[in-house]
Amino acid sequence: MIQRIQTLFLLAVAGCMGAYLFLPIFLKVSEDGIQKMTLDSFGLYTWTANSDGSWDLLTHQYPYYIAIPAVISILVVFYSIFQYKNRLLQIKLGALIALLIMLAVGTAVFILLKNEMNFNPGVKGDYQIGFFIPLAALIFNSLANRFIRRDEKLVKSVDRIR
Repeated sequence: MIQRIQTLFLLAVAGCMGAYLFLPIFLKVSEDGIQKMTLDSFGLYTWTANSDGSWDLLTHQYPYYIAIPAVISILVVFYSIFQYKNRLLQIKLGALIALLIMLAVGTAVFILLKNEMNFNPGVKGDYQIGFFIPLAALIFNSLANRFIRRDEKLVKSVDRIR
């Protein structure tokens, strides 16, 4: 199980999606630096600066909408790792994992498009590292599926020889 390369790729998918949960996705600071908007997996936050340099939370919207598909994808990855005897199911679970990752990213993009123009429309925001982590997860997932298919072809070719 762990010695298979696809298991390592699936663990990398779980690691990427775990990082996606805790890394910032988007940041936008007002021109005067008094307000900022941040997006992470647990919601969209609007902050205001105090005179002492600390930030106070003004609003928190969309709690857990992005985190739910990310957590489900992590759980499906671990379930898929332990289904190593049923490679066809693993391939189907790989497709489900890709769908869940895209759902998490799509939800984040939807929330951004819906709310970015409401907060300082003239200022451009910055995508953070959390926005790009799911791309690595999708790459690792496709590599895992490729090696799972290779194993399935190998098993079928050996069965034909018998």
